[in-house]
Amino acid sequence: MNQQQQKRQKASARQRAEKQSQGGGGSQYLKLPEGCKKWKPKGGVNKIRILPYVVGEGNPNADPGFLFYERTFYIYRGIGPNEDTIIAPARTFKERDPVAEFAKELQNDPVENKEMLKNLRPKERQIFNLLDLEDLQSGVQIYDVSNFAFGDLLDSRIVAKPDKFEDFWDAETGMDLEVTFSEEAIGGDGKFLKAKVIDFEAGKSLNEDQTLERTHCLDDCLVKMDYEVIYKLFHQADFGGDAPGEESTEPSSDPAPWDMGADAPESNGKVGMVTHVAPPESKPEPEPEPEPVQAAPEPEPEPIQAESPAADTGGDDWANW
Repeated sequence: MNQQQQKRQKASARQRAEKQSQGGGGSQYLKLPEGCKKWKPKGGVNKIRILPYVVGEGNPNADPGFLFYERTFYIYRGIGPNEDTIIAPARTFKERDPVAEFAKELQNDPVENKEMLKNLRPKERQIFNLLDLEDLQSGVQIYDVSNFAFGDLLDSRIVAKPDKFEDFWDAETGMDLEVTFSEEAIGGDGKFLKAKVIDFEAGKSLNEDQTLERTHCLDDCLVKMDYEVIYKLFHQADFGGDAPGEESTEPSSDPAPWDMGADAPESNGKVGMVTHVAPPESKPEPEPEPEPVQAAPEPEPEPIQAESPAADTGGDDWANW
C-alpha cells in the first residue's frame, strides 16, 4: 500500500447527520440555509411563533420587498425511476412544464386517463419561518407542510376573525400559536400529523429588524429545475424540441391546466406588509394527502418520529429577541 492510499480521506458522518437533521436528506425541492433545520411537529400541543420575512421573487401573495409570513408552492411526486419529488414549475413559477404539458395531452381522454391525471396533479404546500417556543436553541426553523395538514385550518381561523388574527405573524404585534396535532391514517399502515386546533395567544413583542435578520427568504429555498432536466427525468429521454428560452414569453390566450386564477394581494395600509389573501370559494375540496405510503424520498405527510433532544447550537435565546 503506497503513501497516497494510506492517506485517503474519509467522508464525514457528522456532516451526513447534520444534513439529515436539517431535512436535506432526500429533498429534491428545498434548499435550506446553512445551519437551518426543518421543524417537525409532535403529537399534541405545540407552542410556536410564525415570523415574517422579506419577500423575494415569485411569491404569489406578496411583492418583492414586502413582509409576509409564508411561501406557497406546488410539487409533483413520483417523478422518474427514483420517484423524486420536485417543484411543479408551471403552478409555482408560471414557467413551461413538461409534466403539465403531458397532463394536458391526457385530458383529451379524461375518463381513460383519470387515474394518471390524478397522480400528475400538483400538490399544494407551504413553508414558514417558525420559532418553536419549546425549543428555542434551534433558532428559526423552516416548517414545510401540505396546506391540507396545516394551512387550511390556519386560513379558516384568519378568515373567521380577520381583524383579530390577520397580522398574527407581525414581529412587534404578533401572536403565539398553540397548535394541537393528532394522528390520522393514510393508506395501509401510514400515519401523519394534522393540525386540529389552532389557538392564538398574546405574543412577545419582537424587534422587527432583529427578527428579519434571523428569518430566511422562503422564496430562495425552492429548488428550480430546468425544463430539459425535468423532461429527461419524467420521460426518461433527452429533450429534442425547441429550448424553452427560444419560445415566445407571451402568455397563451388559452387557459392552461395549471392556471391558478389567483387575485393580486391587497394592501392593508401598513408599509411593507400585505394582507392575508383568503382562498377563493371555488377552491376544490382538498384530498387527504395523496402521497405514497411506501418509502419514497421526502414523503409527506411527515411520518411520526420519536422526538430527539435539541442540539445545543448556541442558538437564539427568547430573552435576546
